[in-house]
Amino acid sequence: MRRRRFLTALGSAAVIAPVLSSAQQRLKLPIVAMLADDPAVKAGDVDAFQAKLHELGWVDGSTIRFELRLSKVPDRSTHATELVNLAPDVLVSVGVLLTESLAERTKQIPIAFINASNPLGSGFSGSLAKPSRNLTGFVSFDPAMGGKVLQLMKIEVEHPQR
Repeated sequence: MRRRRFLTALGSAAVIAPVLSSAQQRLKLPIVAMLADDPAVKAGDVDAFQAKLHELGWVDGSTIRFELRLSKVPDRSTHATELVNLAPDVLVSVGVLLTESLAERTKQIPIAFINASNPLGSGFSGSLAKPSRNLTGFVSFDPAMGGKVLQLMKIEVEHPQR
C-alpha cells in the first residue's frame, strides 16, 4: 500500500513539475520598455514599432511585457527613472533628449534609439561602425526598419557587452 502511494506521488510529481515550471517561466516575460513623446506618437513611431513586434510574434502580455511611457519635458526624468527601475531587457527611446535621459540612468541595460540625430555628437557612441556603449539605433526611422531595430536589440540581449 505504501509503495502504491509512493509511486502515485512520484508519478504525479513527474507530471506536474514541467507544468509548474512552465507556468513559472511564463510569469517572467522579457520586458521591452519604451520612452517616447507626443510627436513620436503622432509620427507613428510607437505604433510602427509595436506593429513590427506583433508581426514578429512578440505579443504584449503573452510573449513580452511592453511598457510605454509618454514623456513631456517636466516628466522626462521621472519616466526614465521608472523604466530603468523596471530592469527591462531592453530600453527603446525616441529622440535625443529621451535617449540622454535613459543613458544617464543606466550603463548596463541595452538602449535602442530611434530618430536620435547625431548620435556621435550626442556622445551615444564613439563610432557608428562599433557602438562603444550600451546604445545603438537609427538616426531616422522608417517603419520598414523596425525589424532591424529588433534584430539589434536581440543581439544585444543575447550577447551583452562584456
